[in-house]
Amino acid sequence: MKTFNKIIVIVMCAFALSTTLHAQNVVTLQSGGNAYFFNNIDDAVSVANPGDYIYVPGGVWAINNIIHTGVNIVGVGYNPDSCGATGTTKITAPGACYNFIMISGGADNGSFTGVQFLNTVSFGGDCNVGNEAVNNYSFSRCRFSGTYGNICFYAGWSNIAPSTNLFLSENVFDNQVEGYSISGVTATKNIFTNYIDQVEASTFNNNIFMIAGQWKFFSTNNCSLNNNIVIDNNGAPNYLYSNCNGNITTNTIYNEPYNNNYNNTEIGGIYSASPIFVNFTGFTFDVHADYHLAGGSPGIGYGNDGTDVGIYGTAVPFKEGGVPFNPHIQLQSIGTTTDSQGHLPILINVAAQGN
Repeated sequence: MKTFNKIIVIVMCAFALSTTLHAQNVVTLQSGGNAYFFNNIDDAVSVANPGDYIYVPGGVWAINNIIHTGVNIVGVGYNPDSCGATGTTKITAPGACYNFIMISGGADNGSFTGVQFLNTVSFGGDCNVGNEAVNNYSFSRCRFSGTYGNICFYAGWSNIAPSTNLFLSENVFDNQVEGYSISGVTATKNIFTNYIDQVEASTFNNNIFMIAGQWKFFSTNNCSLNNNIVIDNNGAPNYLYSNCNGNITTNTIYNEPYNNNYNNTEIGGIYSASPIFVNFTGFTFDVHADYHLAGGSPGIGYGNDGTDVGIYGTAVPFKEGGVPFNPHIQLQSIGTTTDSQGHLPILINVAAQGN
């Protein structure tokens, strides 16, 4: 098995290297054992098969067409501190309806990893047909920065949201998440900086909710919330819920007193907890902040699984830098001229990723 893993790493590193040398600004579709190169994401998606991988380098890229195929789109990451050699991967939608990045019917089992969405993402529907179910979809290590109506992510196209099994892991949400009554969401190790609206029968584990001066969930019912950190600046009771019912919250820490309004259940819970973070810089996400628990924090080992609460708990904590799973280019230097023997000097360091 070790030998097999080494072979896989070598092949993936060679693939990353060949892609880099082929061109700095091409999208690569990996379909089976073949690689195809495109000048934009839309063209790659249009010929991809379900389960294919599309690798998007650093830079700003547009997705103007609706995604109807279960493809896996992988960028190089959203954190500029971790992408100095490549730049971050940013996604826009300047030619799309409402300028939304749309994922709709037929995209089952697809995913996005390691990108920053500069426009609002619409999941489970589109301008053409309205609401369409998308099941078993995943967003991991992405940053959602869209601002349409102060919403960065729509989990549906109307108040009827038939999509299920949406997985959100290690993402950053810069604005509101609108659920449109979606159910079956599993959200783990994410950072939310605005409230979540209309989510049903879902699970939120080991997240950070750092939302100033307002509730964290609105019209959200029958969910399970475990091992989270809730930060507010009211100087008053911390309103986790508004117009919510049937939610169960366990082993959560709060920086202020807590007010469990409506018909929700709190099991455990530490209020007015201090200290919490090593370095908390404010209520917007900061790549230079340190969201590890500070020494002496009551959240250390307080999770119901015996690990820390927040994003650095669980058996597989939040990955530093938000780098995706594929081999990551840490350093690249490509000469502009050849030497006296006609050789072009190239230095590229590629690091395999354990997860």
